[in-house]
Amino acid sequence: MRIIVLRAMRPVDRLREGAGELARGHYENRIEMRGHDELAELAGDFNTMADAIEANITHLNEKTIRQQTFINDLSHEMKTPVTSILLSAETLRDRNVPKEMLDHLLTRIYDQVKWLELLSQKLMTLVLLQQKLDLREERVSALIDAVRETSEDALREQGITLVTSCQADTLWMDFDLMRSALVNLVMNAKSASSFGQSVELRAYARVIEVIEHGKGIEAEDIPLVTEPFYRVDRARSKKHGGAGLGLTLVKHIAEAHRARLVIQSVVSQGTIVRLEFLPKDEE
Repeated sequence: MRIIVLRAMRPVDRLREGAGELARGHYENRIEMRGHDELAELAGDFNTMADAIEANITHLNEKTIRQQTFINDLSHEMKTPVTSILLSAETLRDRNVPKEMLDHLLTRIYDQVKWLELLSQKLMTLVLLQQKLDLREERVSALIDAVRETSEDALREQGITLVTSCQADTLWMDFDLMRSALVNLVMNAKSASSFGQSVELRAYARVIEVIEHGKGIEAEDIPLVTEPFYRVDRARSKKHGGAGLGLTLVKHIAEAHRARLVIQSVVSQGTIVRLEFLPKDEE
């Protein structure tokens, strides 16, 4: 009788152990039960509950990661417009400026603040909600001008010239996010350049590219540079305040636009980073 009772209680013990594992947070464990009796059905219910709990935990973890990514991306993106705002404010504070320059500086400050507001909202949409962007047909020349307006102060401080050319008409895009992507590329090019060098921002056909003539990237590093927090030159990134998020965000924005991010580089000769847009009817 004792042996019979012990054998009969063995499935109950497995249920108890499985429930204990769930209580301790080991949601990956499942209860193995043979047969088609009530205990086997109860074990199946336990396993179904464990599947649901594990799926919810995974979803919460992914949401937490996206939220942290959003915080990192937003703080990274704030650097360039905040720098431009500070430089304009310092010019207004430290000297008497003609009315024409005063109007120009105030307009720039307003533009950068509005961009920060829009960018924070759109990054939340892109990174947190993963929604499809509302793309519109925008003039590429206006985009190039906006990138120049945002980045020229920081480039001038480093003695670097931004050379632009635009032979493209319009592209389907989210203007603010694409502006952010190109400013990131220009700032990366600035960090890789030396005093007196130039950075090129060119648009033609369905391509926009940024070219720097500085240090370049080792071939083995090219597939890794879009990974979060990866730094080709840690000393240089630390000096310039880089967090290793710029190209990660550019890649994310490019994918949202169904555009290809192509990187070509030769050490000591420079780097070309290219965004290649698909025609609208091929998206």
